[in-house]
Amino acid sequence: MTGEQLRYKNPPIVERTVGVYHRIPQDIFESRLPSWAEKISQEYPIPGHLAEWMIDIEDRNGVPFVKSLEPKARIIHLFWQKHPKNLRVHGMRLRPDRLVLHLLREDKNAHSFEEVLPRMKKWLPLWAEHFGVTELDGIAVEYCNVLDGNLTPQFIDPNGALNIAAALTVFSNFPGRHTGITTPYDCKARLVLEETKPTFFDLRVRADDRSQNAVRVDFVVRIFPSAKKLNLDEAITEIEAGHQHILEQFACFFTQNAKESFNK
Repeated sequence: MTGEQLRYKNPPIVERTVGVYHRIPQDIFESRLPSWAEKISQEYPIPGHLAEWMIDIEDRNGVPFVKSLEPKARIIHLFWQKHPKNLRVHGMRLRPDRLVLHLLREDKNAHSFEEVLPRMKKWLPLWAEHFGVTELDGIAVEYCNVLDGNLTPQFIDPNGALNIAAALTVFSNFPGRHTGITTPYDCKARLVLEETKPTFFDLRVRADDRSQNAVRVDFVVRIFPSAKKLNLDEAITEIEAGHQHILEQFACFFTQNAKESFNK
């Protein structure tokens, strides 16, 4: 049992993802994708896709220069498990440079890391064999938290505004005279947790447009060893280590009162 399960009955986590990274040649990825979809169809029978739009930007002496205003689309392939309420809870996301497994919140059930890790242990070797992957560049573990009136009403003031300082330590002690903190929220930072591998922790706080007065708080751990590639077993070990880093940072960035409220 993890520390998260011991401490928090109802954390504001709405999505957990674990991912492994390796660039598969585009032609190999596209030629083998249909048979992969068939292979996973018993467990992930609902396909879908997302389009990411990219603009080509060139660095000229430290100044970004747009080479072309014509955007290019990059397709992300999605596969979902069936759900009795037609919700999207367990998912798989593929593109040529990564395999990502998703676990989304289900109503009041935030689920747990132990539900997504076994799926990665199962599908990682099958994905690697299918696409000819023998080594990995790195891993990422991401937790998306949302603070709003539905998930965390304890942080909503009587006037309906979010009291973000009551939830997050980084907002609880701003210098200078002020009577409160309000939108817009948009800040991010990268912490170096370990230089030798290296290991990074990314924090981003921003407004979530899906709900009034909602704020999204993303925690991401990235481990990309510079001296060597990872084999599959090492990748799983690093994913588990990444999760422990997430727990440590969760405990640091949420206030004590917030953490206590997540146990009620």
